[in-house]
Amino acid sequence: MHQRPSTSKSKVNIQSSGVKAKQKGLAKPNKRSILSKASINLHFFFVVDKPSEEFIIECLQQITDEGIARSHFQFTILLVENLGRQLLPHVGDLQAQLQGSHPYYRDAIFFMSLGIHHEILPDDVKRLIMMDTDLKFMTDIKQLFDLFDDFSDENVLGIAHEQQPVYRHLFSLFRSQNKGTKVGDPPPDGLTGFNSGVMLLDFDKMRGSEAYREILRVDFIQKYSEKYHFKGHLGDQDFFR
Repeated sequence: MHQRPSTSKSKVNIQSSGVKAKQKGLAKPNKRSILSKASINLHFFFVVDKPSEEFIIECLQQITDEGIARSHFQFTILLVENLGRQLLPHVGDLQAQLQGSHPYYRDAIFFMSLGIHHEILPDDVKRLIMMDTDLKFMTDIKQLFDLFDDFSDENVLGIAHEQQPVYRHLFSLFRSQNKGTKVGDPPPDGLTGFNSGVMLLDFDKMRGSEAYREILRVDFIQKYSEKYHFKGHLGDQDFFR
């Protein structure tokens, strides 16, 4: 774990992937849009492969030199190999059940949202925004973080509905056997599942919720995978379908 310090006491914690960041060319626009509008201090957790580590640091240095950041920020580098090994004991069985393959530690990062609350990040990280890198923020990210305050006692995470019927074909057998089902249909009436591109995770509630632990049980996942004849390929997003 590689970390750069900040003077921040109150901050928003953000996890973002930087794997193959230089090839994708998305990291800098994403971070620029966040830092140029944020009114609160930020702590980024970048999940990167080794070739991307230097590129991410260079991007942040350029943004700093340009003076566009409105608040303090710090970052921690999490190498994908190390993080995958930490996650595998917590998500390996789910990975095997959802994808039908032998769990491999590098692939465990695609199930990160289901296991990262297990004492992998520092103890002071209680709430985390997880996001894809292909996002551009048009307003203050604090507005997103403030949605944690709207959580009920039972809410363990925040996630939005998928806006496209991207899983319709994977439910084709279930749909053929259940005429009229809304499973896999497009909005506004269809059941498209959820999109894990942006998630709000409350670690304490995730650890303390019996209901959440129950739906993470392999036998629970197996029951519904068999019911819907489902085998996925998109990591934790398969779980949230």
